[in-house]
Amino acid sequence: MSECDIVARTYLPKRKHTQFSLNDTCVVDYEDEDLREEVESEVDCEAKCEFTTETEENEEAYESCVEDCKDTVRLSTKGSIQVDKKTLEVKDATIPVSCMTFMEESEWGELEWSEKAMNKIVREFRRAGCAPPEEGWMHPHEFVPGFGEVEEEPAICYLHVKSEKPGQCKLPDVLKISRVVV
Repeated sequence: MSECDIVARTYLPKRKHTQFSLNDTCVVDYEDEDLREEVESEVDCEAKCEFTTETEENEEAYESCVEDCKDTVRLSTKGSIQVDKKTLEVKDATIPVSCMTFMEESEWGELEWSEKAMNKIVREFRRAGCAPPEEGWMHPHEFVPGFGEVEEEPAICYLHVKSEKPGQCKLPDVLKISRVVV
């Protein structure tokens, strides 16, 4: 078993993963089935494709749209982490996470994006020796070409994480903070 396989199996045991060695680092790409199911539910490929292909009245166009949408969901829920083999320092990572991580209930009882929740996660990463993570997201309409712009909450969020100083920002901490492994 390679060093990279050991890293992947130890720290991402419940995730499908592929890994390869790159000099002194491992690059581990992994899938998160729970997140994929959450995003599929949020995006609802069938309904969005029904809407975008209704003028064509073409079953083949609809099926192709659904397949493309689900492929996009599957690819968008894959994470990638480049980690030092010996120290487990995260050199670079793109970690897909549930956007619920950044949501809080408003005074009116609705969920909304929370800067407070984001700032808390940034502080946790800083304490672990990571640079403040950059965040990104995709909205449900972005999974279906031609659906058009819609005002909606993101379906999936991303944290782009890397070490701020050598020897810090360890893989176990990054996975715990980003809630990949609970």
